[in-house]
Amino acid sequence: MTNVNPENSASSADRARHAAESDSAAAPASASKLPLRGVAMVLIAVAVMLGMWALYAMTSDSSEDTAQDAPANDAAVSGPATGGAEGDAHTGGAAGEADKNKDADENERPADTDADSENAAEAGAEHGENAEAGAPAGNADRPQAEIPVNVYNNSGRVNYAADEAERLKGEKFKVAEVGNISDEVLVAPQTTIFFPQGDAAAENLAKEVAAQYYGGNVPAEAIAPYPAELTGDYTKGDAVVVVLAVPQA
Repeated sequence: MTNVNPENSASSADRARHAAESDSAAAPASASKLPLRGVAMVLIAVAVMLGMWALYAMTSDSSEDTAQDAPANDAAVSGPATGGAEGDAHTGGAAGEADKNKDADENERPADTDADSENAAEAGAEHGENAEAGAPAGNADRPQAEIPVNVYNNSGRVNYAADEAERLKGEKFKVAEVGNISDEVLVAPQTTIFFPQGDAAAENLAKEVAAQYYGGNVPAEAIAPYPAELTGDYTKGDAVVVVLAVPQA
């Protein structure tokens, strides 16, 4: 038979009771810890969201400031570099390049104008020389066969121009105008053939016509450019003009 010590039994009972009380107290404590952790996690999440919102707000403000500053910077770039009328020639960007190109074009134009003026002056001088000589320049490119020959009587002989015109036609010259030229207009000391100055083809034709009157010994003064008196219908068509005179050399 087993002997049971009352004190040992009492101690065992006390330990069991204390263990039960401890477990009962620990259970609420553990239960209370779980809600506290959840609250802490919620607070952390809220803090993170607030931090992200603050960062977004700061970024948005910085972007708006940059956008507001951009027009001012653009204006500074595209505006005059030195200000005023002189600064307009040094503007930046495309406007500055356009002004530089415009200035370059304006600088080149006077040179072209001067060259044109010089050419016009030279042409005017040549025209003046021809006018003083009474012989406007003819067309040097026209065929000799197309140059007309005008025949005028300055001798006083009746039908002299008509007779000579028919003879020249028989020699295949292109006779156009036929008539008289009075002493008040021109006095020819000898039969003279005139041509438009500067027209090489007309000059060659004048030599051929002169050979009809002088053969191979044509006097130098028998061929000449138009004199000042020979104008209007007398030289119609820039013709070679035959002025018949008596006596003939």
